[in-house]
Amino acid sequence: EEAINIFDLALNKYPEFSDVQYYKAISLNLLGNKEQAKDLIKMAKTNAKNGYTINEDNVIYEKYPYQVRWHK
Repeated sequence: EEAINIFDLALNKYPEFSDVQYYKAISLNLLGNKEQAKDLIKMAKTNAKNGYTINEDNVIYEKYPYQVRWHK
């Protein structure tokens, strides 16, 4: 629940941040909110396809340890 609160803080500032949505969905699933988690994963996948992911240092090919790697 604490993690979800922190994820919500990030999503308030960056509402389409797919990596945060993904990790929030995992937390929701672990708490038993499976439908909400499923919907959030779909949204995260869409936002990731639209480029709303980690892009630190303007290095688009660099993968960060906490960055979600979506399978095609």
